[in-house]
Amino acid sequence: MRLIWKNLEEINKRIRKSGRIFLALDYDGTLTPIVSRPSRAVMRYPARALLSRLSNKKNISLAVISGRRLSDIEKMVKVKGIFYAGSHGFEIKGPGIKFIHPACLAARPYIRQIKSRLKHELPSVGGIILEDKGVGLSLHYRNVKKTAVDGVKKVFHNIVDGYAAGKKVRLSFGKKVLEVRPNIKWDKFSALNEISKAARKSAKAGKRHVTIYIGDDATDEDVFKKMKAPDISVYVGKKSYKSRAEFFVSNVNDVLKLIGFLEKNYG
Repeated sequence: MRLIWKNLEEINKRIRKSGRIFLALDYDGTLTPIVSRPSRAVMRYPARALLSRLSNKKNISLAVISGRRLSDIEKMVKVKGIFYAGSHGFEIKGPGIKFIHPACLAARPYIRQIKSRLKHELPSVGGIILEDKGVGLSLHYRNVKKTAVDGVKKVFHNIVDGYAAGKKVRLSFGKKVLEVRPNIKWDKFSALNEISKAARKSAKAGKRHVTIYIGDDATDEDVFKKMKAPDISVYVGKKSYKSRAEFFVSNVNDVLKLIGFLEKNYG
């Protein structure tokens, strides 16, 4: 990975050759710092104001693609007229698009069963947060004592692995979180493609835009590994992390700095 600040000339060339930008961002760890409880990851006003201004730029389309439930991410970002994708892209909403993947309906009974069993078998473990996303389920263990983490994972796999083996659901893993999803090959990159089409149609832009994707989580690697130049992939975190992204920035403040750079120079 290359530090993006040392490669702005190249970034400029890619963007100016196209003339349009499609900027897509993760939420937790990208627009807000990672916190102990998901409900506390509140985006501050300066970040929201920056996104609002960017959303009004005529040559920029904006999307937030999160693992959170669609309705939750809309409430947390609170910027109108942009694209939102929740549950890692199984739900999409924005100008000219409203989408829920059909596989979600088939998976709901199994996800409800898994949730019930997890609540029954992990009631006494402190620090667990079980997040029902409607189309998926997340078990957060960031606040669980280190000595109890292996036990939590064992119970999770004892319950969920059978469903996964029977192709009823799929498993995925993020930062201190175990996730259950519908059993379909669909991820953030799939959602990114759908939103990209809708963004071009909404903007009535015939020519291709440059996609800039910024994220920090393991689920964002599904996007990074499939993106190719002139599109721009940006990992948020340490260079030592083995990300498939082309560029990196260090933290959330750097993400906002990069968004500010785009606001100032384009649109």
